[in-house]
Amino acid sequence: LRNRVMAPVEVPALGATMVALVVLAMSRILLAVSKNGAVAVAGIAAVMILGIAVLYAAKPKMSKNLIAGLALALGVAVLAGGVVAAVVGERSFHEEGHTGAIATLVSSPAPNSGIAQ
Repeated sequence: LRNRVMAPVEVPALGATMVALVVLAMSRILLAVSKNGAVAVAGIAAVMILGIAVLYAAKPKMSKNLIAGLALALGVAVLAGGVVAAVVGERSFHEEGHTGAIATLVSSPAPNSGIAQ
């Protein structure tokens, strides 16, 4: 009775929770590394996900346990990296000076507009 009633709720809820944890961990990792490091980390993660998908598509008769093990290893690595990145903290974001015509238009009101500076 429990499997018939709760499995349709438990499996998607567990899947959504795991996806949320991986997204949160990746955001912490990307915020902890440098600007160029974030691009590299995101690229490596994308290549690893694509690699697992290609491996699964190329060898459909491959053991499901092997595919699940690779996905689990990737997920654990991302979660561990997220924990480490959360402990390290975010990198500092510096506000750069505004230059150019658009920045001038946005930052200073028009003459005689009645807006006090």
